[in-house]
Amino acid sequence: MIQVPSLTLPQVEQRANVLLGEYADTIGSNVPSPVPVTDIATNELGLTLEFMDLHAYFKRPKSGASSEILGAMEFSNNRILIDHSLDPSLFPHRLGRFRYSVAHEIGHWRLHRGKVLQSQKKSKQPPIICRDPGRQKMPTIERQAEYFASFLLLPGDRVSDAWGSKPPFVFDVFGHGSPELRSLWMSTRADSILTRSLFASECEKRFEEIAAPLAWKFEVSKQAMCIRLEGMGLIRRSAAGSKILSTSRGDFLHSPMNS
Repeated sequence: MIQVPSLTLPQVEQRANVLLGEYADTIGSNVPSPVPVTDIATNELGLTLEFMDLHAYFKRPKSGASSEILGAMEFSNNRILIDHSLDPSLFPHRLGRFRYSVAHEIGHWRLHRGKVLQSQKKSKQPPIICRDPGRQKMPTIERQAEYFASFLLLPGDRVSDAWGSKPPFVFDVFGHGSPELRSLWMSTRADSILTRSLFASECEKRFEEIAAPLAWKFEVSKQAMCIRLEGMGLIRRSAAGSKILSTSRGDFLHSPMNS
């Protein structure tokens, strides 16, 4: 995997905002909402966008029924490749995932193009970035593109405006948990795997209920909206709940930007 320089989250966000500013200058007005990510890709950046069976294209068999390779950036042809399973004209329920995948590949184009092309000259490998579905840990280059996608599709000022004057939502076991969770929490099994798992599950469900209207407004998935809201501190877990989860041997929470 190509090694890229470290970037802080504010640096990634600033670069996403620069692109939004460039697009606003091009169209001569404020960027519409939802952010027209395909127009930014094709008209602002001059990239082409193609749907195809990416598993067949990369000659990588699926490990299950669903596609695991959803997007790729082909730098030599200025081309974004999106798996046909995300075509919103055929699968409208996957619009949020499609938009996020396009934004992710734009992130590679804006953040990593120079490094990828430089690496290709040395290695003689095709200048393509495609996440390896077999890797357990997300590489830095993919994590940066994930955050870029979030900042591009969900600009902080617009999310704040959409949230309004409501205080942040804090999931608390006794205020929002089920009787089963409250009972476990009060028992000697408060730090058990079962308690942690149930807490995480109920918390995520409540977060998605809160995020759903905003996800619809911005045309992203509920999970992507949850992660952005969490990153902005608008939804969070109680201190006690966060402490319990931090001691868990398993990761019951969603992985960053993966929906």
